[in-house]
Amino acid sequence: MGSRALGRTSWVALVGAAALKFFVLACLAGFPLALSHDVGGPLALVAFVPLFWLARHGERVFWLGALAGFTEVFIAMWGCSSYGYIIPLILALQGAVVRGLACWLLRHRGVLAGISMVVVGQWIRTLPPLSIPISVGHDLVAWPSLAQPAALGGGALLVWICALSSYAVVDRFVRPRLLLLLVLIYSVSGLYAAWVPPRGEATAVRISAIQGGLPNWVYAQSWIDPKARQLIRRRYLAVAEAEAERGAELVILPESAVREDWPGQNPMAQTYREIHDRGVGLIAGINSRRDGEWRNSALAWPAKQAEPITVEKRIIVPIVERAFRAGDSEPQLLPFKKLALALCIESIYPGIFASMPKARWGLVITNDAGVGSATPRRAFERETRLRALEQGLPILRVAQDGRSYLVAANGAIVDELPEHLPGVLRLTSLPARRWTLYGQLGNWLAWLSLVILVLRLRRRPSGHGPTPASA
Repeated sequence: MGSRALGRTSWVALVGAAALKFFVLACLAGFPLALSHDVGGPLALVAFVPLFWLARHGERVFWLGALAGFTEVFIAMWGCSSYGYIIPLILALQGAVVRGLACWLLRHRGVLAGISMVVVGQWIRTLPPLSIPISVGHDLVAWPSLAQPAALGGGALLVWICALSSYAVVDRFVRPRLLLLLVLIYSVSGLYAAWVPPRGEATAVRISAIQGGLPNWVYAQSWIDPKARQLIRRRYLAVAEAEAERGAELVILPESAVREDWPGQNPMAQTYREIHDRGVGLIAGINSRRDGEWRNSALAWPAKQAEPITVEKRIIVPIVERAFRAGDSEPQLLPFKKLALALCIESIYPGIFASMPKARWGLVITNDAGVGSATPRRAFERETRLRALEQGLPILRVAQDGRSYLVAANGAIVDELPEHLPGVLRLTSLPARRWTLYGQLGNWLAWLSLVILVLRLRRRPSGHGPTPASA
C-alpha cells in the first residue's frame, strides 16, 4: 500500500514538474517579444528566436505558442493607465491564438506557413475597432534605418524581416538562404530610397504646435480643483494666444487638451474665437455634442473661413471610449495646404492616411497621457513614423505630454519636443512627399502572405518537424 502511494506521489511530482517546465518555457519565449515592443530596434530581429526554437523542438506547440503569445501581449499592455484588465485581456487572447497557430503551422506545415501566419495574424490585428497593432515588425521603426523597407511592403514586410532573421538563428540549414534574402531586401530598399525622388517641394508654413506636458491626473483633478483647471488653461490657451501674436499661421493643440464644451460659453471657446479673429488658423481636439451624443472630434478652423470644420473621430475602441460615439463622416483633406488629419488611435490603422492619397502632409493629434508610461505609449508613436514611411508622407504628431515631433517621409524625425515637458514646436516648413510602392499597392504583401498560408495549408503534414527543404 505504501509503495503504491509513493508511486502515485512520484507520478504527480513528475507531471507537476513537466507542467511547470512547460509554463516557464512558454512565458520565457513571450518575454523577448514583450520587451521588443518597449525598446524596439535590433531586439525585434531576434525576439522570435525562443518561440521558434520551441516550435521546432517542443511538445504541444500550439499551447506553447498560445501561452507565449498571451504572456507577450499581456505584459506589453500592462499598466495601460486606467483602462483596467479587459482591453489587455482581449488583446492577449488575440495574441495567444495567433502565436499558437503560427507555432503549429511552423511545426506541421513548414517555415513559410508559420511565418505567413505571423504576418497574417498581425494584419488582422491592424483592423479596427478592437485591435491595437502591437507588433515586433513595427518595433523596427525605433531605428529608422531598419524600417526603410516599409516603403516597399509596409508593416507586413517588417514582420517578415523579423521572422526570417529569427528563424535564421534557429535553423542552421536555412541560415545562408534567409540571410541572403534579408541582404537582398535591404539592398533593394536602399536602392529604392536613393532612386525615388521627392514628390514636389517642401511646404512653407508657420506652425506652432503646443505640448502642455500634463499627465492625465491633472485633468481628473481639474473637475474639483480650480488651480488644476487654471494650470491647463495656462499651458494651452494662454500659450496659443501668445503664439498667434508671434505670427503663427496655424496653431495646433493636441487631442482634448482643454476639456471644455464646443460650442459653449467658456474660456476655451472664447480663446479659439479670438485666435481665429486675429486671422490665424487653428486645429484643436475638442469634445463636441451632436444628436444628443458626445463625439471625440477636432476643430479645424482655417483663417479665411467664417465657420470651423468639425472632424469627428471615426474609429472608437469599445470599453475604453464608451462615453463617445464614432463619427460617420468620410475622410477629407483639410484646407491647410492639403492636410490629412488623424485623431489619436486612428493613426495606428494604415487605412486612414491611405484613404487621402492627395495629402501633402499629415497631422496626428493625440493624448499619450491616456496610457501613462506603459509600453503602448512607444508602440503608438512608432505607428506615426510607420505611416510616414508607408505613404511617403511627412507627418506632424502633437501629443499632450509627448512625444510631439515632425517626421519626414523617410521616417526620420526632423524636429521634436522633450517628452513630459511643456513646449512649443515651431515649424517654418514641412518636408516634401515621396512616392512609395506601398502607397500605390496597399497591403499587397499581407494579401500575398494570406495566399501563401492557404497554399501551405493544402499541403500534406510535414511530420514531426520541418526539414531543411521546407523553407
